[in-house]
Amino acid sequence: MRFLSVWIVFIALGIVMMLSACSMDHDDVRPYLNDSKIPHNTQWDNDDWKPEDWIASKGSAKRVIDGFYAANIITDQYVDDDIPILEVGQGFMELSELEKRRVVMFVDHAFQVTSAAPDGMFLIHHQKSDEPLGIYTKNGLQLQ
Repeated sequence: MRFLSVWIVFIALGIVMMLSACSMDHDDVRPYLNDSKIPHNTQWDNDDWKPEDWIASKGSAKRVIDGFYAANIITDQYVDDDIPILEVGQGFMELSELEKRRVVMFVDHAFQVTSAAPDGMFLIHHQKSDEPLGIYTKNGLQLQ
């Protein structure tokens, strides 16, 4: 008889817990749903960095570009079938997405590629694989 009363108490508690769980608003608990992430193309909108910052720290744009070459970030710049190509090395691949964006933005600032034509752009190629990595336009960097 004692065991029966203990079981009745446990069953009653279980029923109360199930009923309280069923009455919860399903919008309150979302354990498997993540909040939306910031889209790639807008996550740096509030970045106040300017290419002039690097020029001021190094003394000239040429010194900054020379530093890119020395660090194997940029390995070559050329034009192929009227398309400007920025060839990058392993140093570029090891940069964060923010720094990659800043490097190509600086190159565009130094050489005015995107402002030279209405649809100005240049391709970014990886030196070792000779594969295209992305494109830079006046709208920003787009990596594959």
